[in-house]
Amino acid sequence: MPFADAAFDVALGAFVVNHLPHPERAAAELRRVAATTEKEIMLRKQNEFESDLDRTEATIADLSRRLGEIDQQIRSTPDRQITQVRDVGNIEMLRGLKNDILKLEIARSEMLTKFTSAYPPVVRLEEQLAQLREAQARAEQTPLRDETTDQNPTWQWLRNEAARVRTERAALIAKAASLKRTVADYTARAARLDRQSVEEGELQRAVKVAEENQTLYRRKQEEARVSDALDRTRIANVAIAESPVAPHMPSGSHRGLLFVAALLLPALILILLALVDLKRGKFPRQICLGQIFVGVLILLVIAIGLTWPNAFAFGHQLSAQGG
Repeated sequence: MPFADAAFDVALGAFVVNHLPHPERAAAELRRVAATTEKEIMLRKQNEFESDLDRTEATIADLSRRLGEIDQQIRSTPDRQITQVRDVGNIEMLRGLKNDILKLEIARSEMLTKFTSAYPPVVRLEEQLAQLREAQARAEQTPLRDETTDQNPTWQWLRNEAARVRTERAALIAKAASLKRTVADYTARAARLDRQSVEEGELQRAVKVAEENQTLYRRKQEEARVSDALDRTRIANVAIAESPVAPHMPSGSHRGLLFVAALLLPALILILLALVDLKRGKFPRQICLGQIFVGVLILLVIAIGLTWPNAFAFGHQLSAQGG
């Protein structure tokens, strides 16, 4: 499968593996892509959250940079712009100036009928007339301007964009804080699993040592039991001359019965044949009686062995003591 090792928490194959030509390979692949321990799952989750945290912090830095640029553009962009400009003449001002000039000219004409042009009041009137005519000329040359302004759409867009970026950055900052807490939690859990793994390894080693000690104790106990049994039977040592093999004859609790049957059956057959021959007279009487005696002797030996099973062992001990 095109997946990395331990890529999934659980790998499940439902009614699939039994239809594949090589089910053992499919099982091996399922085992490969599935996480085998809780620690692997924890580390993979921690890596995923750390990657998400790195991406979030990078996005926050980019938004902060963009917000700084937007604030700088807002400061350099006027909040209002001129939408209409109209030049209008200052009619009222010109009208007032003309009236003042007319009054001064009438007063000068009246004074010139009585006084000369060098008369000081006449000279002052001439100066006032010159000033008013100069003001009239300036007013006619620089008319008033009527400007209409409105809110600057660029400034308004920059304000809205700054508000959007601030909101998005605040949300990402909250997400980053949550991711940091999650990563810290997974880090603490991974550290706890490491400590538990160390403790588990120590416990497994202790169990292994205890099992080895138990096995050694049982072997020593068995050796002591065998040594005591050999001491009770006065056997100094036991050596295996050849490797053990499976017996050709059956062994167990029925071995004695089979031996008895093997002796009993020929003895009975021997007695029956001797009786038949004795009745028919086919063989001499002494031979038939000898056969019957041998059969009876075998039956007597079997009866003694069944009623006193330790007789042979007792006789062997007596012979050993006598030797």
